[in-house]
Amino acid sequence: ALRIVLAHLAWPWVLEAVALALKYPNIFLDTSALYLDNPRDFLAFAMAQQVPLTVWERSLRHQLVFGSNYPRVEIKNMAAAVRALGLSPGCLDLVFRRNAARLLGLE
Repeated sequence: ALRIVLAHLAWPWVLEAVALALKYPNIFLDTSALYLDNPRDFLAFAMAQQVPLTVWERSLRHQLVFGSNYPRVEIKNMAAAVRALGLSPGCLDLVFRRNAARLLGLE
């Protein structure tokens, strides 16, 4: 089946992208974004203020994949920003590993 990745959380259309992903399970969003001073501030804004964190955790946990925007952002810095959001360990495992494997057809 066709899988679509909306890079950078589809910034600045995060709300619209979330609505699409909620309707279509083949749409994925990645965390590779940096449009504020640092990745932690951007992800806190886009993934916790614009869209409640519970939406990611409960409804989109299988459609969110890690992306760093390297070389603009060091991978370790983006990973730390994603971890700082407060997602559950199970959701983080999906974001950092399992969702990408499924997206790429490796699972």
